[in-house]
Amino acid sequence: MSRLKSLRKLLTWQLVVFGFGAALVLAGFVLDRAIEEPLRRDIEAQFNEKLTGYTGHVGRVDFHLLGFSLDLERVVISQNAHPDPPVLYIPHLSASVHWKALLSGRLVADFIFENPSVYVDLVQLEEEASDSIPFSEHGWQDAFASIYPLRINELQVKGGTLAYQDNSDFRPLHARHIELLASNIRNIRSPEREYPSTVHAEGALFDSGQFSIDGHADFLAKPVPGVKVAINLDGVELDYFEPVVRRYNLRISEGVLWAHAQVEHASLVQIVDIDSITIRDAAVDYIHSSVPNQRVEAVAHKITDTAHEVMNDSQSLVLVRKLVMENGTIGFVNRDISPAYRVYISDATFHLENLSSRAEDGLALASLSGKFMGTGEVQGSARFFPEGKQANFSAKLKVAETQLKPMNDLLRAHGSFDVVGGIFSLYTEFRVRDGFINGYVKPMFRDLDVYDPAQDKRKNACRKFYEALVGGVAKLLENRNRDEVATVARISGPVEDPNASTVQIIGRLIQNAFFKAILPGFEREFKRAEPLPYRSAKRRLERAQAPGRG
Repeated sequence: MSRLKSLRKLLTWQLVVFGFGAALVLAGFVLDRAIEEPLRRDIEAQFNEKLTGYTGHVGRVDFHLLGFSLDLERVVISQNAHPDPPVLYIPHLSASVHWKALLSGRLVADFIFENPSVYVDLVQLEEEASDSIPFSEHGWQDAFASIYPLRINELQVKGGTLAYQDNSDFRPLHARHIELLASNIRNIRSPEREYPSTVHAEGALFDSGQFSIDGHADFLAKPVPGVKVAINLDGVELDYFEPVVRRYNLRISEGVLWAHAQVEHASLVQIVDIDSITIRDAAVDYIHSSVPNQRVEAVAHKITDTAHEVMNDSQSLVLVRKLVMENGTIGFVNRDISPAYRVYISDATFHLENLSSRAEDGLALASLSGKFMGTGEVQGSARFFPEGKQANFSAKLKVAETQLKPMNDLLRAHGSFDVVGGIFSLYTEFRVRDGFINGYVKPMFRDLDVYDPAQDKRKNACRKFYEALVGGVAKLLENRNRDEVATVARISGPVEDPNASTVQIIGRLIQNAFFKAILPGFEREFKRAEPLPYRSAKRRLERAQAPGRG
């Protein structure tokens, strides 16, 4: 009997304990559900209080009392000026105690972002660029920190996506399958240029490219976080950048890029150390326009100002150790003249080594080879001197044995005639130093054949006469020993803009010296040899081309 009573007592206590436990679980479940909606509203309100220029919405909050963890679902952040589409969508965000750090006596949190998507279009990007408040000061860090009462110590991104869409039918720029891990974020403040937190990220870039980022950071550094990482890009398709670069008068088709660089950015140091850039099979055209492109001018001024600031600055370094372009095509398109024309170098190989913003790193050397208009041999070289704050370089270029017929659009545009045959060569050397240019451009023509009755049968009489005269004068001017027509244009004087960058100066030299020296100098020789017939034919041709005349 006593045993039966003992058994009943034991069962009774077990039922009490079980019931109490079940009640606790039920109470916890009810409490979780009871506070989730008020908690969601509170998190959303605090989130938006921290943000500037953007608004966040939290679809659902799932609070776990036992583990003191928090799950947010369907987090959406939109730009106030252009809310559609949202710039950030997070299907699932988890915040919890970082138990491993707790074992070391640190009460901090883990954040896990699952399948987040960042999407930006051109309109939103331009709005951000015009905002007087920098992107980094819109309160992003404080907004996400307000979600959970503990400070973030480890942050993970799983399966992230990043996309940029231009307002066109071009494919969006996108990175997929992004995996990121940043740990030890809540370290004690570190001395300058010490980065105790580890950072790793990787993912797919466009259809076939890959990227990875490895290094360290100091997320608590003031006034800005510090970072020192290695960046690798492998097999990135360049034509994806077409919608971006075309706004700067550039056109890219085809081409693949590989790059490896070290980047360090902190309050007192900015270093971009590029180990190598390799570009293969790319086709790049610059589209010339007489109408000012405000974007191009703004970017050019920004690049120039930045170059002047970092030149020989002890706290800044921009170094390109090696840049190689293989089997490329580099073109210049002029649409501001009739007829429009394109000149290009095909099968181009370009090498650049040791381009640095510090004088102590010495000379930078560049070389170029290829085929001008697909036929002529191109050989060029340049030396860049990093001393001083102004552009300081020398260059020489040889274009030899180019067939003239593929240049007919250029000849028509600048000389009002075309050719059946002939050979073109060009030699130039120049030096830019202390704001002054000194050098020459020497174009040469050989075996020029201008007038062909079969090719020109549809042209009017004035044009036929003019082209026949051009061909005849060329014969009179030929060097009997070398059978060539040659003129020399001197390049001497101050640079138009002493503060212009090296790229700007080279571009102006190409436009003002190269394209304006080939045929204008040639025409001057025609005028000296046969001034009256030449001028008469020219006037007849201009009258024939005038509006309303055949």
